[in-house]
Amino acid sequence: MHEPYIVEEPTMRIVEAPSIFLREDFVESSSRASVQTWRSAAYELKYWLEFLRAIDLDWTIATVEDLKTWRDLMIRGISPHTGEVYAPNTIRTRMLTVLAFYRFAGGQGWYSGNLATHGQDLTDDRPGASAGRPCKRTRLLPRSKPKRAAIRPFSVQEWRKFETYLGPLPREREAMDLRSSRNRLIAEISLWGGLRVAETAKLEIHPFLAMTPNPLAPHAHQRLWIEDGKGGKSGWVTIPNYLVEEIVLFIQGEREDLLTDLRTPKSKRPKALFLSGRESNDPGKPLTKRRYQQIISETCIQAGLCTTREKINPEDGSTFTTTVPNHTFHDLRHTYATWTYWAERNLGNPEPWVKIKTQLRHAYVQTTIDTYIHLVEIFKGMMVPVNIRDMLGLGKQRE
Repeated sequence: MHEPYIVEEPTMRIVEAPSIFLREDFVESSSRASVQTWRSAAYELKYWLEFLRAIDLDWTIATVEDLKTWRDLMIRGISPHTGEVYAPNTIRTRMLTVLAFYRFAGGQGWYSGNLATHGQDLTDDRPGASAGRPCKRTRLLPRSKPKRAAIRPFSVQEWRKFETYLGPLPREREAMDLRSSRNRLIAEISLWGGLRVAETAKLEIHPFLAMTPNPLAPHAHQRLWIEDGKGGKSGWVTIPNYLVEEIVLFIQGEREDLLTDLRTPKSKRPKALFLSGRESNDPGKPLTKRRYQQIISETCIQAGLCTTREKINPEDGSTFTTTVPNHTFHDLRHTYATWTYWAERNLGNPEPWVKIKTQLRHAYVQTTIDTYIHLVEIFKGMMVPVNIRDMLGLGKQRE
């Protein structure tokens, strides 16, 4: 793993103190060592250092008053990334990282100002935060808003429309639809496996080729080991037999044809399950996490599962409209939870939370309940068959 570091523009000189902080407080941390976590922290510090450079102030003499000025600029400003006002949680997260850095710098003897001691007696309550990090519960930070509204599982009608635009399954492709099956399989395995985007991005071909699914039991399951999930945790998920069969067909068919056409030597072929297509600037390479997210967003817009929003150009204050997808990649995982809840209830299981907790690999069943209890009423009253796909009218007839 490459260590993170922050450089000073235009000299490209490494800024030593924040780089050491990122390595010791994130990369070497047992709870926050994921690349995504420390990359986010690096950008949070980068934005702070850019602000200090704009006001011609060295980080070693910054004070709480400077942090308040930065906060107020963000509260009144427009994000260049979203064209919307900054979310309170975004501002809070950035400020918490800055306070943690100054506390670290104070402990190292690099900084002696009041940023090192602000909130010293409090503790950061973010999941995975280490002891001694500054707390959210301080008047310096803007009030957060609950994130629960961001959970948007697909309805059955939305999924039927969505899967049409994703493309065919490999068996369907061979029969009549020559579009790529890659995007459809990405969505299906993420949905039925309850996977996060980083977990889907790490899938490799060999576990699937080693499976022996029974074609006479398409809705029985195979176990799949997920390595290094959220928080570095690993665990098993189950994948339906029909989907394993489709993935194997994809590996031996469309994926193999791509690498053959690209003349990729067998010794240099990537292990990743999903690769960039012929239309890519770099075909035959593992997809980035960002590309997985784009696939879901783009397909939502193509399927009409989107909303038009008015945004603001931070450069000149002018307004413009943009189309925003109604669902994100993570909503596939949420969809698994809500659909499985009622499938299990309709099959007579009075406590489906344990099964959902196991598949989602939550540490505690209460986490699963707290996250989804307010959503499961969406699908109340569904007719009960023997498996989720048939319950949703998504099952395919097999000879």
